[in-house]
Amino acid sequence: MKEQVEIAKEYILKSIITHRIPPSSVLYETVVANTLSMSRTPVRQALNDLVSIGLLEHTKGKRGYVLPELSCEDMLHVFDTRKCIEMLAVQEAAGLNYSYENTEIQIILSLVEEEKKMREAGNRFEYSLINRDIHFNFVKLSRNAYLTRIFLPVFWRTSLYDFSFSTFYREPFSSQTFFGGFDEHLNIVDAICKGDSLKAKECIDIHITPNVERFLRIYSDLQDSII
Repeated sequence: MKEQVEIAKEYILKSIITHRIPPSSVLYETVVANTLSMSRTPVRQALNDLVSIGLLEHTKGKRGYVLPELSCEDMLHVFDTRKCIEMLAVQEAAGLNYSYENTEIQIILSLVEEEKKMREAGNRFEYSLINRDIHFNFVKLSRNAYLTRIFLPVFWRTSLYDFSFSTFYREPFSSQTFFGGFDEHLNIVDAICKGDSLKAKECIDIHITPNVERFLRIYSDLQDSII
């Protein structure tokens, strides 16, 4: 059953990334099960797993799983929360004497290389998973179990805004489109390895804040066009 659960989760996540399931949509386990020609049990588990990581919402006693509605207020709150978690994590990590030879740092550098390949190939699904792993590993560098415990639901909630408003996810793919995220990830690694906590926090801010500002403009423009 575990394999079927993963198949169902991948199908749902890909559908969210490609906008086949837009925000505010309601997913029913019977519909997903019929689409995938599998029983409802693994689909129910997949949906509940996606609730636990913050991608879907489910109210006990009600049918269906909801992809959350997006709003300016929610966007600001969740990105501010994510930024606080990551800033605190890299600040703590910078004080733990990491070097480029550390296994944990090598894992992140390898992930950045894979991230480049997936972005250049336009593989949005694999790219989203690698991006998650990069940021989760940044948080793990803090060795703070409380930060690692709360990070993923916050990360996935911010990803809903990435999927909706980021050029990479919204527009036809072009390998020529400039993307500075790789260098920004490497700058975070460099600051941590140099033990520069202030620089590490600044790098997180540079990585997150401009995206939020751009997403807010896009969201506002979309709302204006509806009116």
